[in-house]
Amino acid sequence: MAKVNVLVGTRKGVFSLTSDQARDKWAIAGPFVGGLDVNHAVMDPRTGAIFATANDPWFGPTIRFSRDMGETWTDAKASPRFAGDPKPAPGDSTPWFFQESVIMERCWHIQPGRASEPNVMYCGVGPAASSAPKTTAIPGSRTWPSAPIPRGNDGTRAPAD
Repeated sequence: MAKVNVLVGTRKGVFSLTSDQARDKWAIAGPFVGGLDVNHAVMDPRTGAIFATANDPWFGPTIRFSRDMGETWTDAKASPRFAGDPKPAPGDSTPWFFQESVIMERCWHIQPGRASEPNVMYCGVGPAASSAPKTTAIPGSRTWPSAPIPRGNDGTRAPAD
């Protein structure tokens, strides 16, 4: 019998609720991405990987993923950013919330691309913006486009791997 898996993003991280098709008994695992505010988590039906929006008040919004149902998590090599977001110098440990001119406040939604877009994930960000960026995915990479999205764009597009 197939399993049902529900991912729940909370202020304490991601929880995974698993049941069989009858849904009368549930197993709860987590929290994963512990201690971080997670607005959204999703399993990519193309790969089975779990992606989460982890909003860290110290280091800023990030994207994390797990390929083993939450046992281990990996940070994206780079997280989505607007063009005006601060870029700390190497070794700078100034918290995100003390940086001047912070534009992107959080990643609030992560969505796998279409079946015709392998290795692509979309991310909704706050504050909201108005149109999709014009970038292409680079298969095999775990980074967002090298050119930051200008203010006024709606989310970002990134390779999933």
